[in-house]
Amino acid sequence: MKRYFLLILLFLVSCSPSTLSEWRVEGVSIVRNLVEELEGVTSLEELEAKKGSLKKKYNQLVYVMIEASHYEEEEGDLVPDSFYSDALRDQYVRLYEIEGARALLFEIQRESLHKLDKHLNVKKP
Repeated sequence: MKRYFLLILLFLVSCSPSTLSEWRVEGVSIVRNLVEELEGVTSLEELEAKKGSLKKKYNQLVYVMIEASHYEEEEGDLVPDSFYSDALRDQYVRLYEIEGARALLFEIQRESLHKLDKHLNVKKP
C-alpha cells in the first residue's frame, strides 16, 4: 500500500509545472476555460447555475498565480498573452449588463481574491 501511495505522489509531483513559463501556460489554459464557460451565460439564472464550477476555476487560477510567484522572472521572460485576458474582460463587460450579474460575479470571486490578497500581503517585505 505504501508503495502505491509513493508512486501516485511521485506521479503527481512530476506532473506539476516547474518553470514560470509552464505556470503561465497553465494559467492561460484556466483563463481560456473561464472564457468558454462564461460565453454560454446569457442570464442571471445560468450564471447562478455555474457558480460552483466558476468558483473552482477561480481558485485554480489563484493557485497557479501563487505558485508562479515563487519563480524568479528573467528579463524577456514576460511576454504577455493578452488574447484570453481581453476575451475574459469582454465577457465581464457583457455579463455586467445583466442585472445582478456583477454582484454575483463578485461573490463567486470573493474567496479566490481573499486568498490572493492574503498571499500578496504575506509576501510583501
